[in-house]
Amino acid sequence: MSARISQRGFTIVEVGFSIAIIALLIGLLLVGINAMNKSARRAVEQQNVASLKMAVDHFQDTFGFLPPLVYDVRTGQTPPQGVSATEPVTQRSVAGIQRLTPVVYNIENSGDWDFLRGENSAQAHNRFSVHSIPYYLLGALDEEVDGVQGPGFRTPLPDGSFRVAGGQRTEPLFDVSKNAEGLWRDASKPHRVELRDRNGIAYRYYRWLPGNEHGEINESDDLNIPELLGAAADDPELRSAKFAIVAAGPNRVFGEKATEEDLELKLGLPTDDQRAEMLGRQDNIVEVGR
Repeated sequence: MSARISQRGFTIVEVGFSIAIIALLIGLLLVGINAMNKSARRAVEQQNVASLKMAVDHFQDTFGFLPPLVYDVRTGQTPPQGVSATEPVTQRSVAGIQRLTPVVYNIENSGDWDFLRGENSAQAHNRFSVHSIPYYLLGALDEEVDGVQGPGFRTPLPDGSFRVAGGQRTEPLFDVSKNAEGLWRDASKPHRVELRDRNGIAYRYYRWLPGNEHGEINESDDLNIPELLGAAADDPELRSAKFAIVAAGPNRVFGEKATEEDLELKLGLPTDDQRAEMLGRQDNIVEVGR
């Protein structure tokens, strides 16, 4: 009598269950890979922001002053005192000669002093520029402006101009080749130059004047720190800080007044102003210095 072998295939339910488990495992794997990639990108951005902060320190050690804050027309800033400008570089008289020079806020001018101290509450959060880094750390301006054709620059001066005749040549203070986005230039407005991070958002250089009208630092309320950077009471480093480099981070949003609109446009996440600022700020990368 021959043995009878019973063959049994998978049921549709079993096949579906197996596919669901495989899909779940693949989903978990993709989430893990995405988290790892996000963490890696953030680590690179943290390194870049730290390097830019060190570049500012090197600039100050070399030339004796911090890079000036360049007028950034897209922030809605009031132009520096006595300057009628619609671009970050304009023609003005330097030592009696008309030259193209960056438009910067000069602490020698009372109006600029008030701006850097945040006296105008409506613009207090706008004390930053995306142009200061490419101008003064990279030398991204043309030869007629900074004395060097291509990267690098001649000796910079506190008023924002460069000693184009006889000044010492300085090579870029930050290696742009290590940055995924690098320098971006507006084709129609060539002096609008930005250094963009790996997420395609320009790094910001914040500059402010701490202390009261005499420069004395006593209470946290006197520090005049831009809101995005946090509270001095929570961060001792901020008490003596005078500048900051900030990257938006992976969510590509800065935690500031306009964050709600950014969250809606970039993340599809409508929210109220206060929560928007918190969500935008939570992955900002900040380095402060003196």
